[in-house]
Amino acid sequence: MKCKVDGCARKAEYITQQLCRAHYQQLRKHGAFLMKDKFKPNKIVKRGDKAWIILTDAKGMESERAVIDAEDIERVTGMVWFWGQTAVQGTYKGKTISLGRFLLRPRKGQVVIYRDKDYLNNRKSNLLKGTKQQRAVNSKTPLNNTSGQKGVYWVKGRSKWTAKLQKKGKVYRAKYYDTFEEALEARQELERKHQKNLML
Repeated sequence: MKCKVDGCARKAEYITQQLCRAHYQQLRKHGAFLMKDKFKPNKIVKRGDKAWIILTDAKGMESERAVIDAEDIERVTGMVWFWGQTAVQGTYKGKTISLGRFLLRPRKGQVVIYRDKDYLNNRKSNLLKGTKQQRAVNSKTPLNNTSGQKGVYWVKGRSKWTAKLQKKGKVYRAKYYDTFEEALEARQELERKHQKNLML
């Protein structure tokens, strides 16, 4: 016997209610069946040379929109895409893969770099193949940063500014400075000295 909910092909495990496990739990927890079906492909909206994959939350409500090139619609159609911890993800050949990686197909050992740091923007003009070090250079300013400028920090215990740069697991540190501008200049000097080959 199948679940009585329209569009559900799962076996009814709760015979009295004629419901599968998922819909039985939804009914108990929420008092109603949720619209979201994690196996249902996303809707796609096309406009000009762009298209948006509609991402939904657990209740089936739109939560985000991932933008792609219109020419990639056929490739992503029929798959289930969702917002993961750091990027738009889906399942391909039994494995979870980011949308950017699916579209760009980098070689083994390469990573996908988002030029504008917006992980919802999966247009090929925004995606680059690169190394983990190059991605780190292009990453967002850390949330614990006190200056708003990557690699420049206020050291509370010394009441001074400083700068640092991390490359291939090694940390290069600048001196301590009285002003933010001096520390920023020191950070830029560290980049010129140690990071030329990593800049995008």
